[in-house]
Amino acid sequence: MKAFALCLSVVMALIAGSGNVASAVEIKLLTAGAMRSVVVALLPDFEKRTGNKVAFENATAGSLEKRIGEGEAFDVALITPMVIDDLANKGKIVAGSRIDVAKVGIGVAVKEGAAAPDISTVDAFKRMLATAKSVAYIDPNSGGSSGIYFDKLLDRLGVGGQVRPKAKLKWGGYVAELVASGEAEIGVHRLAKSCPSKA
Repeated sequence: MKAFALCLSVVMALIAGSGNVASAVEIKLLTAGAMRSVVVALLPDFEKRTGNKVAFENATAGSLEKRIGEGEAFDVALITPMVIDDLANKGKIVAGSRIDVAKVGIGVAVKEGAAAPDISTVDAFKRMLATAKSVAYIDPNSGGSSGIYFDKLLDRLGVGGQVRPKAKLKWGGYVAELVASGEAEIGVHRLAKSCPSKA
């Protein structure tokens, strides 16, 4: 968490300048799914230390790509590298301004008390997906990057035809809610990690 706090502070400092209360500014921050909880946890301290105010909006990466592409004004965007690069190529984000601040992985969730599934190998992961009664993940049509990635992965693994008919798709939010409620046996969703180290 400290590593990400430092990275977010660096990103915000690029926008806010010196960070003096006397020169306080309002920063419009757009962020996609995985970073929401981290940003929410860090913003109060950032605002207190710098005197800057942050107008914070969270949406899927696909939704933010569309909004920025249509000309929505913002100061900082925390979105997937592919989206940022695409928007930079279209002149909607300053070219060369991308800073990688975190990595996001995808994890598997089961209901509390259930046995952990075997996902130790690719074959074991495929068997788990094929034999699960239901699999929840973010609806790719919502623009959520984990759902888009996972849906494509199903085809690469050759199990798309088995998994999609029993999929429980969530339009944003937390896939774990579908697992906790019993609507889905297995959930597949993103996991946030701290800043990558720089050499």
